Amino acid sequence: MISNASEFWHGSNCADLKISAILPGLHAGSRKQAVMRWPGKYLYRIRLRQGCKTIRLKDTGSWSPHRIRSAARRAPIAVYLNRYEGLPVEAIMAAAQNDNAPDHLFRKRVPGCEDSIIILDPDAIADIEKVT
Repeated sequence: MISNASEFWHGSNCADLKISAILPGLHAGSRKQAVMRWPGKYLYRIRLRQGCKTIRLKDTGSWSPHRIRSAARRAPIAVYLNRYEGLPVEAIMAAAQNDNAPDHLFRKRVPGCEDSIIILDPDAIADIEKVT
């Protein structure tokens, strides 16, 4: 579960992020990750409702509609270790070399990696604020 009203960031090329755009899933993470995803575009701060149930998924580099629907049946928020976005440049080689490592080893071997989330249910969102 995510405790407290957690704050995440979403980078987008959309000037007006609508709740309807969230389905089938909206990726969010640290501010670094959001800025790296869409540099120079729009940045949104997303606050989640307290106590949202989460599930943990492995970042395989692809999020198929089937995988997203399956996760959404289990929880409104999926958490995953983001293996590339937001990493410092000097960590990219280590990330590539450890791409197939289990999350716990990847976390040890790749400095700067952080979790991201996929919001699977718009009701989990308390607030979306456009920052830039």
